[in-house]
Amino acid sequence: MFRQALLLAVVVASQTASSAIAIPRSTLRSQYRDVEVSTFTQRYDIVAGNLHDIAAQLLETGDSLEGRQRETLEIEYPSGDRDYAVIEYTQIGLADDSVGSIHHRLELQSSPSGWIVEWVGARYQCARGDNPNAWTNELCP
Repeated sequence: MFRQALLLAVVVASQTASSAIAIPRSTLRSQYRDVEVSTFTQRYDIVAGNLHDIAAQLLETGDSLEGRQRETLEIEYPSGDRDYAVIEYTQIGLADDSVGSIHHRLELQSSPSGWIVEWVGARYQCARGDNPNAWTNELCP
């Protein structure tokens, strides 16, 4: 019950509309490793629908929270256009000897049947290597 209340608070509190100058999607996407949309949506059991329900699915995956220090989730409308949204989802402090944190960026488009995930990217903070605290779109060693 507490997790559900916290989830609702996080989703509602983090929903923002950005008035900053829009950065081209291709520029932002280059910072991430492409993730197959169908694979990602199957893993998290995401179907087209309500934007908040999609965000909730990310936090309620059933994955073990062992070792994980925290998760963050933000919903943005970067261009001020309410038909295009971005969900930024980060898992920090993973129980993995290679990957310390993972950050997913989901780009969604509104449609008559609900919100549809159009693109997914991932970047990683490696637990070891040359620069263990930097975000990279390369797989961790």
